[in-house]
Amino acid sequence: MDDLKFYKKNGFLIIKNVFNANDLNIIRSILISEFKSQKNPKILDVYQLKNSNKFLSEVFLSEKLYQKLYNIFHHREFGKIFILPPFTIMRNFFPKHSSHTWHIDASGEFRYKYCKDRILAKDYFFAKVGIYLQKNSEYGGQIDIIRGSNRTYGQRTFKSFLAKISLKMKMKFVSKLNANIKKFFEKKFLNYEKLNLNLGDVVVFDSRVYHRGSPISLDKEKKLSEYDGHYIKETENDETKFALYFQFGNLHGLQSYWYDRGKRLSGTGEREQWEKTKNHINNYYLSSNKDIPNEIKISLEYYKN
Repeated sequence: MDDLKFYKKNGFLIIKNVFNANDLNIIRSILISEFKSQKNPKILDVYQLKNSNKFLSEVFLSEKLYQKLYNIFHHREFGKIFILPPFTIMRNFFPKHSSHTWHIDASGEFRYKYCKDRILAKDYFFAKVGIYLQKNSEYGGQIDIIRGSNRTYGQRTFKSFLAKISLKMKMKFVSKLNANIKKFFEKKFLNYEKLNLNLGDVVVFDSRVYHRGSPISLDKEKKLSEYDGHYIKETENDETKFALYFQFGNLHGLQSYWYDRGKRLSGTGEREQWEKTKNHINNYYLSSNKDIPNEIKISLEYYKN
């Protein structure tokens, strides 16, 4: 099965060996210092980093990364595809087994017919790209995915309707379980996969696929303190986790995304975030005396829309 067929069937795709592991370890060390200098916030945008050009050139706008993405996903079925904000770095998200953090990124869009007409179209494409700077251990560090749930939420058939009802009932059941037995029933009922990418691999996952940040084990959870929701501000360097994300999709995906986001109270703030990202990328290429690659240039035109 080729990569695109695998992605469409399963709702995710792991692209191997995109980055050099040693380079990412250096990036990780820089982020530890960077976040510490800013009093360890939960999340930073790329334009908030002091050494942001390094992160654009070596990670978010890495030529090797976007060439691999375009080679796989640039298909006539999808039309033009765009690399999209926010370009974010999340730090120390430690989901607990006692909490129910399963979700699909496009959940809010299903409230609107305009969005559903696009989400359920065969040529819909909207995804998140994840880069993790640690293995998926007892502390978590990457994501869990329910393989194929993108098709449950991406098709308008009676079979998918029944599958959706079944999945919702299972979700409701496991969400009410005691943490000590929840792990067993979650695995049995939801049949999820705990992804474990090697350092340097990248995952692309559909906005309609059920996923969550991999939870910390119960034993490790007891050893950590000072939780703020699912965030822990102070950890040892080897326990500190970083997840880097940006979005990737076509015009139908982008239209559906912003139809929903534009109706939220946070929509204005996110538009400003996208505009800052656009200006930052333009300034990066200008200061580096580099021509903006055509794929990036096309993407930037849609940031303002």
